[in-house]
Amino acid sequence: MIIWNQKITGYVTKSEAEKAKRIFNNIESNNLEKQDALKLIIEVLELDPYKIDYYQYILNNYGDRDGNIQNISNYFKMEIEDYKRYILICFFEELDFTSLNSALKSKKILIEKIDYYGYVQKEEFIKLIDNSIEKLRKEELELKEGIKLIEELDHKESEDKLENKKEADSDDNSGCGCVSFIIGVVSFIIGVSLWLSIGSLLFKFISDIIN
Repeated sequence: MIIWNQKITGYVTKSEAEKAKRIFNNIESNNLEKQDALKLIIEVLELDPYKIDYYQYILNNYGDRDGNIQNISNYFKMEIEDYKRYILICFFEELDFTSLNSALKSKKILIEKIDYYGYVQKEEFIKLIDNSIEKLRKEELELKEGIKLIEELDHKESEDKLENKKEADSDDNSGCGCVSFIIGVVSFIIGVSLWLSIGSLLFKFISDIIN
């Protein structure tokens, strides 16, 4: 990354400031290779280290993993820590926290981004994302317990329905037996009555013949 050398001083002439601005505008307006743009932005800082735009460009395109940009900006009293925080907040808002698994992945990605930008107060982001993960863990646990309870209730309901069906079948069979018995008795009585009637008619018929 950028190495702080003796060319980066605190004294800036008007012509140096104007030259730095021209070079910077050239960097922004042309699609340069990253290494070529890096050489030019170093030259810009050597000419004028008092423009916050130059530091922000470096952070946006190269990060500050080794902290050199932070050291240079601190020396020249150019505050870039808040800008680093702003970048990370924007990045944080784009992360996926819809599930526990996605939140754990997002944490790894965020930590890598924090290191990339050399943001020293990383604890605030770690605490924020850990709180989100803990909340998701509780929600997932509650969801699993809810599903388990529903499954147990469904199982019990199925067992109750099966037991009720068995009892109903048993009652139907008992009822059918009683009905069959009654039908049998009635049939017997009808049969006996029928035979008695037939016997009476035969007896009368024979009597009439004899007489």
